[in-house]
Amino acid sequence: MFTPYCGLNAALFTVINRGIWLGSAISHLRKPLPSVWPSYFENLPVYLRCFTVGWVYTRILSRGVEVLQRLRMYKEAVEELRNLLSQSTYCPDSRGRWWDRLALNLQQHLKCIDQAIHCIKEGLSDPLVRTGHRLSLFQRAARMKESPSCKKHWKLLQDVPSMDVQDVSHVTIRGKMCPQTGMGKSVFLMEDIVQSQGQNENPSTSSETVMCSVEELALAHYRQQGFDQGIHGEGSTFSTLFGLLMWDIIFMGGIEDVFRNTYQVCPLDLHTDSFYENRKTPIEERLDLLQEASVETLQMLVAETWNSQQGKINPLVNWERFVSLEQAQNSILTAQDSMSSDHLEVALDEVGLGGWTPEVTVLEEIYQSSGQQR
Repeated sequence: MFTPYCGLNAALFTVINRGIWLGSAISHLRKPLPSVWPSYFENLPVYLRCFTVGWVYTRILSRGVEVLQRLRMYKEAVEELRNLLSQSTYCPDSRGRWWDRLALNLQQHLKCIDQAIHCIKEGLSDPLVRTGHRLSLFQRAARMKESPSCKKHWKLLQDVPSMDVQDVSHVTIRGKMCPQTGMGKSVFLMEDIVQSQGQNENPSTSSETVMCSVEELALAHYRQQGFDQGIHGEGSTFSTLFGLLMWDIIFMGGIEDVFRNTYQVCPLDLHTDSFYENRKTPIEERLDLLQEASVETLQMLVAETWNSQQGKINPLVNWERFVSLEQAQNSILTAQDSMSSDHLEVALDEVGLGGWTPEVTVLEEIYQSSGQQR
């Protein structure tokens, strides 16, 4: 049964991407999972459970929710989300997204405010909900507290579990937007300084207006502040550094069922909680080392992996992210705090889910009296 359901999942993914919403197909798919599946598969580790028919069927139902919402069948979507949340055997990493979407549908589309608040409370109490979606649910409750339309539900909102959220430093960068029509990413206009060789071999500078993205605008701002190296790498900057520093631990042997064939590019448990559970001692020892290591030691660790593994496939490592080994070594200083034991949960969430790291990383070259670059 596994192979046919994989084909069905792929077909549904295709029609969704093409904007084809097959309501009749959804009514066929929305069936409860046979009770024999959870009892048989729930004892498997998550990284093996994803190869069962129940897991694939759950993914199909989850895609079906998206189709129902596009068809504005919000009552049916709510019913399906509750069906998905009634079990925790399959796709546990999707539970945060399901709770968040259920709360949105109840609040915005069905105007069931009481039910939306109860949904938020249940989601915040769900131990399988990740930090990012937990924050999203908390922020939804905070917005509801400030909304005039939710005043009569104020007492219920007071019972929503609180979160200690520390705000980050805010920097406002102003730019001139380029006029555009239609949808798409915002485009900005920026003055770019161009150096050229003038007469008598004397260099001259001039400026010209160029179009750029918001990330390029941010990098230009920080260049003016003295941060002369910048990388727009989304989360791949930090995941690459993580992969370089943890390479031997990621691919360590002796862990049951994580390498099943010779064609794998990573252990099966890499994007699950089992990754840490199966390597707890070596991971914590490495993080302690990284936290206490000197600049020279960190750069040596990066160089060892870079020189011995360069070009080999690792899902966490993008070999094109850094233009050279030296840039990777300089970048490691920005990641040292994120690799500390205090940030263990966040660092491992990055391995599993991504999304917490900054889009833009800026570096400053500092020359000490010895002439060593940092």
